[in-house]
Amino acid sequence: MDNTFAPRGCIRGPILPRFVLTMDMSPGAKTIYAILCDIAADKDHCWPSHKLLAGELGCSVSSIKNWLHELVTNKLIAIRREEGRYTSTYYLLRPAALDGSTPSGPD
Repeated sequence: MDNTFAPRGCIRGPILPRFVLTMDMSPGAKTIYAILCDIAADKDHCWPSHKLLAGELGCSVSSIKNWLHELVTNKLIAIRREEGRYTSTYYLLRPAALDGSTPSGPD
């Protein structure tokens, strides 16, 4: 077939880590995690607005807030409201999966 391609090295943008795929979270929370990682790039934090994230996914700000809460609950991010800033800062926490253990979820 002439219209195929190998994705490695050809795709730019958010990439969803494999360990996130196995976590008990909504698809929206998993997607937001990938977007936050992409925006943060080589830093451990980023500060996109809820409106920007909602625009990226074509969803409501309310959905973004719910998905961010899921990421906090699953200990993937911490959110800090900085004084004098319009948006919150999202800190990417070291996932337990990278330490050789897996995050515990509901049974």
